[in-house]
Amino acid sequence: MVVIHPGESVQRIVLEHPSCARVFDHHGIDYCRGGLDSLAETCRRHGLDAGRVGLELEAVVAETADALPPSSALATPELIEAIVVGYHVHLRELLPHLRSLAARVAAAHGDRAPDLLALDAELRRLADDLELHLEDEEDLLFPALLGEDVATVERLLVLIEHEDFETRHRLRQLRRLAADYQPPSWACPAHRALFAELATLERELIEHAELESTELVTRLRGARTQEHP
Repeated sequence: MVVIHPGESVQRIVLEHPSCARVFDHHGIDYCRGGLDSLAETCRRHGLDAGRVGLELEAVVAETADALPPSSALATPELIEAIVVGYHVHLRELLPHLRSLAARVAAAHGDRAPDLLALDAELRRLADDLELHLEDEEDLLFPALLGEDVATVERLLVLIEHEDFETRHRLRQLRRLAADYQPPSWACPAHRALFAELATLERELIEHAELESTELVTRLRGARTQEHP
C-alpha cells in the first residue's frame, strides 16, 4: 500500500501519483505553480485536516491499482456486478475530473500547443458517448445477459459493438493528439496528470470491452450451445 507522507510537496505527490490530482481538485488545491509546499502546510493553509486528506489520497491510489478478480472465478451475476463496480462507477467519477482537467490545461497551454484544444474537444465528445454507453449496458445489455435472452443480446450487441468501435476511434484520436501520452519537457503537473489519467482511461476502456466481449458474451453463447447442440 502506498503511504502519502505529509512532508511531501503536493506537486511531487501528483507527479508520482497522477490520480491524486482528483483529490486536490476536489479541495481546490493548486498543485502546479502553487504546489511546492508540503501537504501538511497546504492543508493547514486551506483549513483542512492533513491526515484525512492523506487518507483520501492513499485511497485513490489504491483504487487505481485495484484489479478485478479472475473473471473465470465469478458467476455471471457476480461478474456483471464486478464490471459495474470496478469499471462503470470509476468511469462516472473519472470522466467529470478529466473534462475539468482537460479544459484547464487547454486554457492554460492551448496557445503554445494547439493540439490541447483539439484534445479537450475530443475528450468531451468521448465522455458524452461513454455516458450513453454505460446506460445502454446497465439498462439493456446486462439484464438481457442475466436473463440469458440470447436473441435480445444478439440485437443489442450490434448497438454495443458500434459504440465500442466509436470509442476505440476516439481513443486513437486522443492518443494522437496527446503524442502517445508523452508530455513535453515544459508540461506542468496538471498537464502531466491529464496525460497519465488519459492513458489509464484508455487501458480501462479496452479491458472493459474485452472482458465483456470475450467473457460475458462468449459464456452466454457457450451455455446456449450446450443446451441446443
